[in-house]
Amino acid sequence: MWDGGRLPTTAELNYAAAGGDEEREYPWGQGLDPSHASYACTGDGSPAGECALGDILPVGSKPAGAARWGQQDLSGNMMEFTRDWSGQLPVPCVDCAILKQSVGGAYLLTHGGSYLQGEENQHATTIGVYRSPGRADDLGFRCARTPPSAE
Repeated sequence: MWDGGRLPTTAELNYAAAGGDEEREYPWGQGLDPSHASYACTGDGSPAGECALGDILPVGSKPAGAARWGQQDLSGNMMEFTRDWSGQLPVPCVDCAILKQSVGGAYLLTHGGSYLQGEENQHATTIGVYRSPGRADDLGFRCARTPPSAE
């Protein structure tokens, strides 16, 4: 990207959402309620399942849902694209990602649950697949940056 940003990998988003070594169930810790995330079409305050565009909230609208290092909306509101394509990771694998589309493979991985999805999709390590090319009104992205080396 023009400012040095890039899509994060699934491993990076999982690490951030789980709070690293804290291995949180949700980005904010334990338990889920509407103060943490916009999910099940409740962002606008309506009963679950009554979906409308008003359920999509501005970034940071649920500060109680902040992750360990302050990231907002790592679950709920929008699923997010990752850099990863679906496929078989090598074993053993540490912080691995499949960054090239395989022959015949057209599925990008997504992270986090969206405003359309229920509680079962809001966990810190929720991963989905997205058929590319295509469109979805509950899919967005965030930028990541590789920190400068400590040298």
